Amino acid sequence: ASSILVADAFKGLNFVACTVNRLSVLNENREKICKTAPAVVTCLINVLKLNPEGYPLMKLEAIRAFGNLSLAAPILGHDHRAWKDGYASMLHVLTDTAAHSEDELLASLNALRRLISVYPHVVMQPAALLNAVAPLANVATAEGVKLASLQLLVQALSSHAMVDRAFSGDDGLPVFLEQFVASLNILSAGTHPALAILGKGTSEVLAMHALLALQALCAHGGFRSLLLKEHENVLELLNSFMTSSNACIVHIAMEIKKLVGGAVEVNNI
Repeated sequence: ASSILVADAFKGLNFVACTVNRLSVLNENREKICKTAPAVVTCLINVLKLNPEGYPLMKLEAIRAFGNLSLAAPILGHDHRAWKDGYASMLHVLTDTAAHSEDELLASLNALRRLISVYPHVVMQPAALLNAVAPLANVATAEGVKLASLQLLVQALSSHAMVDRAFSGDDGLPVFLEQFVASLNILSAGTHPALAILGKGTSEVLAMHALLALQALCAHGGFRSLLLKEHENVLELLNSFMTSSNACIVHIAMEIKKLVGGAVEVNNI
């Protein structure tokens, strides 16, 4: 067999990633690809291990395509290795932020949300997921990345089983807690410089998702005790949210205070 030039190989892989991304937007195409060409899923995952010069969008296209195909995961089956490998690759993108664009971070967050919604079992170590996602709400400058990271936290933390496994160790996930509470602190102060470029409407949407994630966590008795032990100032942060002019934010903050046992006082809004 004749060898293929590296440049030609990259050109072919770029074509595959772009084509599959566009085809997989439709459910019928997703199912057909997974049924008749399962190796394509593995190919997309392997693309993320390359450093393709001259094709700056190839990884982004591959990530988006993988996220689309994740919605048809049952076609390949619960135990197919591609889903665990793909999950690990998406998580690696989130932990190696310096090597990836914010578009790639956003695509990876969306891909994980889709995959986990179909096959939550791929999250073998929930603690690693939480530690990777929580900082993005703080360090990311793109509005989409901030929102997608909080949405993924809400999705993951809504599972009692996942919270159980995440906080089953002895360390109590200090990285996650510090980053998450830092996000709440920033969002509770609507005038924080980090929110200035986003505008009030976007800041309120981010605040609602952060509070929904906190509400999901506080529904877990073990976490409530840990939170109040390590971060007593959360009750003060909730008071700040309750002065918001947004009724939804106030309502969620009230419900969380009831969960953690704090007295509830509501200002007229």
